[in-house]
Amino acid sequence: MSLRTILLVLIPALALAQPKSLPDIIEANGKAVGLVATLDTEGNYQEKFACFFAGPPGVLVTAYQPISEADGLEVILPDGKKTREVSVMAVDPRKDIAILKVAAAGAPAITLGDSDRTRTGDTVVVLSRPQATFTSAT
Repeated sequence: MSLRTILLVLIPALALAQPKSLPDIIEANGKAVGLVATLDTEGNYQEKFACFFAGPPGVLVTAYQPISEADGLEVILPDGKKTREVSVMAVDPRKDIAILKVAAAGAPAITLGDSDRTRTGDTVVVLSRPQATFTSAT
């Protein structure tokens, strides 16, 4: 997997309502991190990269560049279920962001910190899903 395809979810730990431990942050937000797979014309996997649920049910945020070149998309939900019923709601190529929509009842939205309250030196937690089976945190 190339570095350009990894979307990292940055959560300013100290910008949350109250400071939390790393295990608490992973437990509260890990189920909101999934994977997007790009597909070729035959429906074969090309690349997989992280996405996260944000806001309304079924709305995902991911990297734009890999999906811009894809013939198809598959979303691997945090519970391991897969769907190819994916629609692109919005993109910003300059910021390398894409907003996708899937029918995913019950998928929790990630808790983001308040960027207006973060300061240089604050602890930041990065969540990703390098494999479909676990969430990684740094």
